[in-house]
Amino acid sequence: MTSKTIRKPELDAAVAEALSISKELAGEIVASAFEEIILGVAQDGQVQIPGFGSFVKRHRNARSGRNPRDGATIQIAAHETAIFRAGTKLKLAVNQ
Repeated sequence: MTSKTIRKPELDAAVAEALSISKELAGEIVASAFEEIILGVAQDGQVQIPGFGSFVKRHRNARSGRNPRDGATIQIAAHETAIFRAGTKLKLAVNQ
């Protein structure tokens, strides 16, 4: 199985073609959608896109870890992180 990375310019072009608009306008739409997801997760803690999935802010407690270079034990501070949970349509498409 080969994998293909879709970069933002390719996503912009696909949106432009699907909506019959310019690539520049499509790029602004895609960037705006990403920005709204980022702001939603940062402010509200969760963004749900039915069928696609949800982005959720999670708290990670402080813990100890290892530096992969020298094996030294380090402390990893508590922090917030974002996770993605795939929705039903995405799960079905991946498993076909």
